[in-house]
Amino acid sequence: MSSPGRPSTSSIDIQSLDADLSRFRSQLDEWADQVVARTVAEKDNHLRVQGKLAEEIRALEREHQNLTEEAGRVRQRLLTEEEEEEDLRAALATLVEKQETLPRLISDVQARVNEHANRLHRKQANVDSMAAIQTDMERGLTKILATYSSRLGLSLTPKDGAIEIGFTQVSRENPDKMYSMNLLIGDDGVYSVQKVPAGMEGTMRSLVEELNERNDLSWFV
Repeated sequence: MSSPGRPSTSSIDIQSLDADLSRFRSQLDEWADQVVARTVAEKDNHLRVQGKLAEEIRALEREHQNLTEEAGRVRQRLLTEEEEEEDLRAALATLVEKQETLPRLISDVQARVNEHANRLHRKQANVDSMAAIQTDMERGLTKILATYSSRLGLSLTPKDGAIEIGFTQVSRENPDKMYSMNLLIGDDGVYSVQKVPAGMEGTMRSLVEELNERNDLSWFV
C-alpha cells in the first residue's frame, strides 16, 4: 500500500512529463538562440552606429580644427586690418593737419610774393628814376661840357657804371696836366666820388655833400 498524501508512481505519466520537459527545453533553447541572435544583431548594429558616430566625431574634430585655424587667420587679419586702420587714421590726421595749415602757408607764400613784387616795383621805380636822372645829367653835362670844355679842358666819359670827370687848367705850373675822378649815383639817388686826385679829398667831400643837398649836377660841374 502507498503512503497517504503522496501520489503513486502509477498515477504519474513519465512519458508525458518527459515530452513536456523536452518541449520546454526546446522552447527555452529557441528563446535563448533568439535572445543571443538579437544580442549579436544589436551588438553589430551598435558597432556600426559606433563606427559611424566615431567617423562623425572625427569629421567634427577636423571641422573644429579647420574652424580654429580659420578663426586664427581671421583674428590675424583683424589685427592687421586694425594696424592698417590705425596707420590710415594717422595718415588721415596728418593730411587733415596739412590741409588746415595749407591756406596759411599759401597766404604766407602769397605775402612773400607780393612783398617781392613790391620790392621789384620799387627797384624798377628807382631804375626808372635813375634813368631819368641819368638822362637829365647827360643832357646837363652835355651843355656844360660844351660850355666849359674849351676853357677848363673838361671831359666826361662813362666808365664802369660811373662818369669819369677829367679836367685840366688846375696847375699853373702845368696847366695841361689831366686830373680825373669818378662820379657815381647810388640806388637811393645819392652822389659820391671815387678816385679823387691827391690833395683834393676834403674839397671834393664838401662839394659832394653840397651837391646832394642841392641835387643840381650843373652846379657841381
